[in-house]
Amino acid sequence: MSKPGVEITREEFYELLWAEPLKALVEKFGSDYSDLVALAEKHRVPRPAKGYWTKQAMGAPSSKPPLPEISSTVVNPVFIPSRTAEREKRSAEQARYDAIVGNIEPPKDLKQAHPLVIRWVEERKRSSRAIIRTSRHSDHYFKYCDTDNRRHLILETLIRYLERMGGKIEGDHDEKWIEVRLNSARIEFRVREVLREAWLPLSERERGLSYNNGKSHQSMLTGSGTICLHLSGRIGLGHKIWSDAPGKPIERHLKQIAATFLIARDQIIQYEKEEAARRQRMAEQQAARRAEAERRQREDNRWACLVDLSKRADEVESIRRFLERLERCGLPKDHLAGDRTAAEWMAWAREQIRLRDPLADGAGPALDRLAAT
Repeated sequence: MSKPGVEITREEFYELLWAEPLKALVEKFGSDYSDLVALAEKHRVPRPAKGYWTKQAMGAPSSKPPLPEISSTVVNPVFIPSRTAEREKRSAEQARYDAIVGNIEPPKDLKQAHPLVIRWVEERKRSSRAIIRTSRHSDHYFKYCDTDNRRHLILETLIRYLERMGGKIEGDHDEKWIEVRLNSARIEFRVREVLREAWLPLSERERGLSYNNGKSHQSMLTGSGTICLHLSGRIGLGHKIWSDAPGKPIERHLKQIAATFLIARDQIIQYEKEEAARRQRMAEQQAARRAEAERRQREDNRWACLVDLSKRADEVESIRRFLERLERCGLPKDHLAGDRTAAEWMAWAREQIRLRDPLADGAGPALDRLAAT
């Protein structure tokens, strides 16, 4: 089945890239930004540099490089794939999960918080007090603030929701990855404050220290007031991040985040089923290969046994003919050879033939030995 998309010439693609921004082309063809960039690189089509369309809007002069000549080995025409069906499928799936989630809003306070969240709040306040006591800087950088409270409210909302969905929460610290088990799926997430670099003033004594080289301020990471949520399901979703944006706090995304947990759960469960089926197929294939190797080894052993029986039968038959020739020579039976007479030597030889002949007791014992190999 052919993939949805549009096929155009390299020259037409060049004109499109310089006629309107990539964002407009993405909407026009239902493609992705990365698809168009990759096609431009693949077909060696120059595209506008950063700031080109801003200059165009301001009426500033800007240059347009010519389309370079290429060898016949480069693929032509250009196929622009359409991702519209994929997006609609994802949107429908997201809408279905959103309907399952329903309304989800953080509580106004932590008076009836989850025991795990209460422990995290106490640990955060205790650590902030310890830092403030030992720090020479203002407690503005370290104290339990509104951002910490928001972060814990978000954690409270998500943990309560996940437990309603049958999830089990595991986590030692609110700043680290928190693990949730939904059915057989294991998903990790964390809610943290984005750090920023701040310059803190140095005291007179610290300025005089040789390693400060007379600097008046010291660089230090501190909170920015921006909260972000990282979710890692490892299967399908990869690593998703939600963050505060101007006029759009992360609390507005809680419904989508909660739905993403369910999507990740179903994807991981499906992956685990497929992985279990794959391992089962591999085990069956390995068992089949092992059985075939054992069968071949068994056949080789039986062949070697058959060859050995054949050689022994030939040897016995050769000895019989030799004894017959000895008897035809007319040697006296009482002829003494060593400690035995000729008759005794003949009897000894016939006994050895009987003991060593694989067919002495018929074909049955020989075939039994072959089958037991």
